[in-house]
Amino acid sequence: MVFPPPSLRHRLVRWSSDWLAMKASLYLTTLSVLLSVHSVAGDTVTVHWGEHAFLLCRYNKEEGFSLRDNYFSWQLGKMMVYLFEGGKSKEKDIDGEYKGRVTTIGTVERGNLSLQITNVTPNDEGVYTCHIFTKVPEQTKTDECSIRLQVTANYSTPSIVGPLSGDASPGDVVNLTCLSSGGYPQPVVNWTDGESRPLVNVSSEDEMGQDQGSKLWNVSSVIEVMVTPNSSFICTVRNPRTGEIRRSSPWRAQAPTCPPPPTSVAQHTSTVVSVAVPCVLLTCLAVIVLALWLQSRRRYPGVPSRDPPRDQTVSHVEMELV
Repeated sequence: MVFPPPSLRHRLVRWSSDWLAMKASLYLTTLSVLLSVHSVAGDTVTVHWGEHAFLLCRYNKEEGFSLRDNYFSWQLGKMMVYLFEGGKSKEKDIDGEYKGRVTTIGTVERGNLSLQITNVTPNDEGVYTCHIFTKVPEQTKTDECSIRLQVTANYSTPSIVGPLSGDASPGDVVNLTCLSSGGYPQPVVNWTDGESRPLVNVSSEDEMGQDQGSKLWNVSSVIEVMVTPNSSFICTVRNPRTGEIRRSSPWRAQAPTCPPPPTSVAQHTSTVVSVAVPCVLLTCLAVIVLALWLQSRRRYPGVPSRDPPRDQTVSHVEMELV
């Protein structure tokens, strides 16, 4: 057998390698054109706790594209969120936290790789990546798009716990505690006076606690303040992700109530006399009128209370003398 000279063999090997590299480059370039993936929702999606997340992603399907030679996946880090292969989704390959919660909201065959995740919690936060792989000539990733999912939850209206109304007097130093719960992420707590002005020379001690199941946060903020006659304090809780602010009702120290001025004995006696004397006089007058009326009724029963005419009485006497 006759072999080419070494210099020629080196040239043939180099030409062969260059040709294969060029062919592979042209092949992958063609695939990247056919499967150009892009997100139409932006880089970040914010979803409220318990609602649905929509991760939108599409690819440009051109002539010659075949689902048999390609497959798609959504991943969160190393977790498999969704897998589409052989013309259908692969539920068994999905991570347990996402089984039954993930569906496509478009038609994969028509270039829509958008995803819906139901009942979102803070555990679902992170960067989701949509991959497109080709099987021919070997398993090779061709393109991808990424979307960041972040979760938020509204805090409850804060309430202030402190001394009962009337238990704090001007000059007393009291502790006030602001409580709020059920929010995400960690809040920013502020204290103001009744006019929404920041408190001067007053610092708060904030404690944050997170529920291990829901991942929602509870907050407790304590301040120490001196009570004045017009004391009024307000606590606000702000969600840094949404900018929502929840405001408490103002806590006020009740102003001391002054008892009515004492009444002197002389004033009391004068009041009694001024009321009793007219009542006694009216009663006596009523008794006198009633007595006179009864007396007149006894003297002339059934006859009007007036004397008979004098001329009639004289005539009666003269008749008897005759």
